[in-house]
Amino acid sequence: MSDYERFTGKLVKIDLGDSSLEEMCKKLYNKELPSYYESFEEAIEDKDDEYIINKGILYKLVDKKYHNPGDSIFNAVQINSNEIKFEVMYYNGGCGFSEAIEQALKNMEKNNG
Repeated sequence: MSDYERFTGKLVKIDLGDSSLEEMCKKLYNKELPSYYESFEEAIEDKDDEYIINKGILYKLVDKKYHNPGDSIFNAVQINSNEIKFEVMYYNGGCGFSEAIEQALKNMEKNNG
């Protein structure tokens, strides 16, 4: 059943070092890739309670908390070069958590741009 959802938390940028995004996703996934995924990046993206990938940048999800819903909210604020604080609330019949984060990041860029 679809319903409104509201979350707050932080996205912490993961330093890839010398690894590619796919290599880092493989390390983080830490198990055999199921046949229904084409890449470890896709597998990590499917675990939207732990990691978010946006524009080739990998973030760890920290302090994600559920709140009672109201109106749709797609907010994100850059705290420092490695952290983004977010608040999203949305109807889960129209979008998912990753899409809500993507919209919040777009809104952040638009507001800072």
